[in-house]
Amino acid sequence: MKLPKFSLPKISLPKISLPKVALPKIALPKIALPKISAPKISLPKFSLPKFSKKKAAEAEGAKPEGEESIEAPRKGLKRFIPRLKGKARILVPAAAALLLLGGGGGGYFLWRMMQAPPQGGTQVAGTNANGAQPDGTQPAAPEGGGADKGAAPKPEGEHSEAGAAPKEGEAHGEANKPAEKEAKDGEAAAGGHGKAPEGGGHGGGGGGKQKVVIEPLPISPPSEIELMVRRLQDLQEKVSAGDGEAFKEMPKHLRRLGRVIFEAPAETWEKKDNARALIVYLLSGGNPTAGRKALASQKLPASDAPVVKAAVAYLENVEGPDRDVMLTLDPLALDPSLGSSVAFVQSVLMTPRDRDGAIAKLDIARLLAPGGLVEEAALRREVGLLAEERQYEKFAALGRQYWARFRASPYAENFLRQFMLGVARVAVSIKLSEWSQLDAFIESLTPETKRNIYLTVAQNASVVGNVDLARMAARRARDLSPEDSQERQRAIVYGALAAVGDADPATSARLLDGVDRAKLPPGDQPLHDAAAYVSGRIYRPPAKGFKEAPPGDATAVDADLTRAEQLLTQGDAVIASVRKTMTRQR
Repeated sequence: MKLPKFSLPKISLPKISLPKVALPKIALPKIALPKISAPKISLPKFSLPKFSKKKAAEAEGAKPEGEESIEAPRKGLKRFIPRLKGKARILVPAAAALLLLGGGGGGYFLWRMMQAPPQGGTQVAGTNANGAQPDGTQPAAPEGGGADKGAAPKPEGEHSEAGAAPKEGEAHGEANKPAEKEAKDGEAAAGGHGKAPEGGGHGGGGGGKQKVVIEPLPISPPSEIELMVRRLQDLQEKVSAGDGEAFKEMPKHLRRLGRVIFEAPAETWEKKDNARALIVYLLSGGNPTAGRKALASQKLPASDAPVVKAAVAYLENVEGPDRDVMLTLDPLALDPSLGSSVAFVQSVLMTPRDRDGAIAKLDIARLLAPGGLVEEAALRREVGLLAEERQYEKFAALGRQYWARFRASPYAENFLRQFMLGVARVAVSIKLSEWSQLDAFIESLTPETKRNIYLTVAQNASVVGNVDLARMAARRARDLSPEDSQERQRAIVYGALAAVGDADPATSARLLDGVDRAKLPPGDQPLHDAAAYVSGRIYRPPAKGFKEAPPGDATAVDADLTRAEQLLTQGDAVIASVRKTMTRQR
């Protein structure tokens, strides 16, 4: 199919002629240069062999005239570089050289800017970044404690003789005069307020300059006690991470450190760092005898002696004003390695009378010593306090935190026992809806640990009448226990105690089916008897009114009920004793 052709109309644009501008001609003066005639040198003539044009072209690698020239292919990186002809052979390399020079100059400028001194500190020409001269001396400072910084500089020719003397010495090569240099340095080190050098500037004074020698503060190496305390803290951190070798080494190192502290001379405690190391040693479970030996020297600093005395009183469990000094300290104002131990001890002392304050001090101890043995111990202690205070959300959060970070610690078993005691306290009053906060942590434990926790919860909850929680815990413990095991029978008994008042007679009458009373521990046998008695009394079949005798041996049932009635008194006594024990634990 052919498409029709369209023709567009032609548009003619008007021509615009610009006016011609005649520029004035500038005639430059002609300068006649003298002609220099060089002598003519006649060179010997050499006769070259004659070649034909074709052979000459072949010798130069080019084709003779009349034939088309074909360039040889380029190899390597030259293939990507275009061929340059004419002026481009000169202009392109020149431009590249300029770019390289510009980039190098910019880089050098940035490098110099990075090497410049920080703002606010002026650097005198000819000195380094620290203000010292190239030969190692310090720059000259104004006499008389430093003249006014805003004073105008003196014009040339009006310098004092003292200020001009070094220049003359340098001009004549007399700069290296040890005697003069030591004398000037001594005057400058005296404070800059001494006598001005003779021939000082105008007014006898502030115009002269002196060289100030600034000596660095002496740095004393750490003592043996400090190094051993640092080693102790390192071992504690490794123990919290589960290092078995460090766990064995730590008590040995603690005893060695105690001997070194006990045998240290009295002058040792004049150093404040040694006194602080002594406090850390004592609060880490050290021997109080070493602390008493240091106190007897009466060389401890005035600010540290009361703290050492308080630490000794804490270790010896002596109540009084000496131990109470520990409560007046601010852990956040101390060094973190010392403040964390002080905060932990403060929480121990505050626990009997201020539980909330003790929990707050444990939070500070964990904040100041993350990852160490102090944090591990603080978490273990705080979990128990939170359970007593019924702060379920934080109790669950810290339990998860401990298990995630210190599961390998040799004290993890102690934590689990403390956590189970806390769970036992929590089971008395916690609701089933609030228990979900603990599910995530408990499910992360081993099956055996979970079973023990659920058995403890079921036992305590069933005794105090927390029915919903007891049923849940008994069901989970039963699912985690092997068949015909003692743990499974215990779970059945606890579940029966919780469900004995259920309105469904079909299930409540057979709650203890499959339970062998002889396999139960002695403490759970009265609970079994109580559950059997109550369920038997509620769901006992009537003696009359049946057209047919009910299935089963009525004599055997009566015998069981009689035995249950006889043991009911014992069961009530066991329940009462359990409640008293839980009251004391709270």
